Amino acid sequence: MGFTLSSGRVVGYSPRERDVFAALVKAGEAISTEKLSEIVFSGDPRFHARTLLSGALRSLVKKVEANNEPFSIMTTGRAGPNSMKVWIQKRA
Repeated sequence: MGFTLSSGRVVGYSPRERDVFAALVKAGEAISTEKLSEIVFSGDPRFHARTLLSGALRSLVKKVEANNEPFSIMTTGRAGPNSMKVWIQKRA
């Protein structure tokens, strides 16, 4: 399913949030934050990549809700050092 960010939005998306969104669309299914950080930060390995990704992901989830996009960014709960799963789901 082709998900895109709308152009008539209330809150704009940062370049990092757009990168995260593009990686989620490309994955097409639930993906771990560990794997997602490898995709988003490819060629630029960072020691705190998952921490940086978590911040961008939280912002993306809030902005998708604020902009009333026709989809939601879903995540599993945090579980200490274990990776969360993230995916895009069409709103009912």
